[in-house]
Amino acid sequence: MYTRGEIIRRFELSNSVFERWYTEFYNYFSEAARPETLGRRNFTDEDIKLIEFIKQHAGEPYDSIRTRLKDGQRIQSANDLTMPAGKIHFRQK
Repeated sequence: MYTRGEIIRRFELSNSVFERWYTEFYNYFSEAARPETLGRRNFTDEDIKLIEFIKQHAGEPYDSIRTRLKDGQRIQSANDLTMPAGKIHFRQK
């Protein structure tokens, strides 16, 4: 699981961009990222793939990205993730 801060650093996003994407694509995030009560959001590897997909298509209208997601499009080959000592490292396969 990953924290909001780790994701923001990994994808070099501003807080406002991340929160906008989270709001716009809320239904596509994992249950761990959508706690029922105000609490810590934990993001999964699938959430990482979702954010990577959104970032790849960031120049498109949100409705277009939503259509792609509804059609089941996602990042097909994600990088291996390791996160020792609070850092995110990506290894190419």
